[in-house]
Amino acid sequence: MAKNLLTDNKNDDCKTFGMTDDNSAKAMKQKIHFLSLICLFATVISYYSHKIRKSLKERKRRFWKARIVFKNVANKKKLFLAHICYFVIIIKIVINRHFLKKIIFDKC
Repeated sequence: MAKNLLTDNKNDDCKTFGMTDDNSAKAMKQKIHFLSLICLFATVISYYSHKIRKSLKERKRRFWKARIVFKNVANKKKLFLAHICYFVIIIKIVINRHFLKKIIFDKC
């Protein structure tokens, strides 16, 4: 009888978090797969933004005569890449918080 009371409370907790569906495990796996793809995409973007910044420095060294014109273009590109990196960092933080919430409430 005590066992039934425990399972009833457990199911009530699961209902509050929306985990009563039979396919919840399959849906959770799909979410984790999707989020891991997003993390992979964010990592690739941050890697290539670093590569682009390195190549910009190389170009800047080579074309020292056209320094003023190139500097303006490079600054705009660096600003754009900085915004992309900032966006990637925010996505990573949101995904980590999402996983922490799922781990905490995954006791259902």
